[in-house]
Amino acid sequence: MLLRHLLAALSITLATPSIPAATPEAEAAFQAECDIAFGRLRDAMRIIRDRLPPVTPEEDAAIIAPVLTSLDELLARHPTVRNDTAARALYTRALLTRDPETQRNLMARLKSDFADTSLGQGADRSLAAWEQSREKFAKAQAMVGKPAPTLDFLWSSQPGLQRLEDLRGKVVILDFWATWCGPCVAAFPRLRRVAAHYAGTDVVILGVTSLQGSVAGLQRERIDTAGDPAREFALTADFMRKYEMTWPVVVTRQPVFNPEYHVRGIPETVVIAPDGSLRHFSLPLSSPVERVQLLIDPILREFGRRLPGENP
Repeated sequence: MLLRHLLAALSITLATPSIPAATPEAEAAFQAECDIAFGRLRDAMRIIRDRLPPVTPEEDAAIIAPVLTSLDELLARHPTVRNDTAARALYTRALLTRDPETQRNLMARLKSDFADTSLGQGADRSLAAWEQSREKFAKAQAMVGKPAPTLDFLWSSQPGLQRLEDLRGKVVILDFWATWCGPCVAAFPRLRRVAAHYAGTDVVILGVTSLQGSVAGLQRERIDTAGDPAREFALTADFMRKYEMTWPVVVTRQPVFNPEYHVRGIPETVVIAPDGSLRHFSLPLSSPVERVQLLIDPILREFGRRLPGENP
């Protein structure tokens, strides 16, 4: 999901199937207006992502509302345009809708009116994925305050670290990842900044992965490690050095797509308090470190732990 809190707006009236094909001029006009609308969307997303303190749900709605209005008006002005660009606009409009029923109506329109586009053909899959995401979010939120599920370590890059309970008393940021996951690797610089900011405090980032049967990122092709865990562990250590992972990594008996933590996609982050309770899911790692601080520092204060920059 692009945003956690999005405006629930009026649904777009379904177009009738008898509308004639658009002219090249109409498609060109639509493209120009669509470029402007998506530029406004990027600006709105940047404001929501980076503003400190974070925007409230009400502020979020106010920032997004003009974008939703522009997409509604754009689609209403150009009902004959049924190309990939128009499908993308409608898909985005559906994505920015918090109300599930409105979203279903919009995706039904995408499926019926844009059947010749890839987004229209994948409308059912997209809707199912969004509904799974809502379900995951609800289940994850229900776990907040409860004990973190057990993780059994098959291997740890940090000597003496044998189980999750060994970190009791610290704020633990679990980062679920794998060597083949491009977005996971792309998040490493941000994780490094967080690790550096909290160096010397009771905050630990713990990379969590599982045996994958291969290791990517060390050479052009994946290195096959199927049936040879010891080799995969050694190559994981090599991977850590190459990609400057400055935080400990463990390989768990549980799969990296861990159902107990509701990890359906990676990277995924989970924050555990010093008492072992779950506190946050999906840290805003695409934002400045200050956004992460707003979630981590209150936990440090709650348990009487030192904040970065404070004297021991």
